[in-house]
Amino acid sequence: MQSLHTSQAGVSTELNDAAIADAHTVKPAQNSVTHPQETMADITSLIHATYENTKVYNRNRDRIEGVSGVLLPLRKTVKGHGYDLAFAAAHDDAARNHLQRPVGPAPALNTLPPNFDGAFWEYQHEDILALMVFYNEDFSILPVDDLASRINKIRAFLVGA
Repeated sequence: MQSLHTSQAGVSTELNDAAIADAHTVKPAQNSVTHPQETMADITSLIHATYENTKVYNRNRDRIEGVSGVLLPLRKTVKGHGYDLAFAAAHDDAARNHLQRPVGPAPALNTLPPNFDGAFWEYQHEDILALMVFYNEDFSILPVDDLASRINKIRAFLVGA
């Protein structure tokens, strides 16, 4: 059995060294925080959105398996807008030209997309790109994906698959 060396405070030196190493790892990240209140509000919003989305995943899975296939929207969990993601995933030049860079601040965390249509099977490329911009998510969509593949990826996102 290996013995632990302890300090005067009764804490093992190995544990103490590990704690110091962890503290040095965290310190640079803490220095990058410029507005602690905003960050705390973001964390609170993210926790609430994640909690609500867990309930929506379950409801959406039930709706897919049941009679009503119309899905509920998820709350936003990624800061910023996904214009660049949507532009990269656009299937052709016409879709890229149709995209408009958002003006003003990105939607807040824990918000729902405006004009969400739960009938995801009726989505067109532009609808999917708009969701990419709102959620700041690429949904694993590639430029070569056809519309059916994109719709399946949106469906997977909405049911938490």
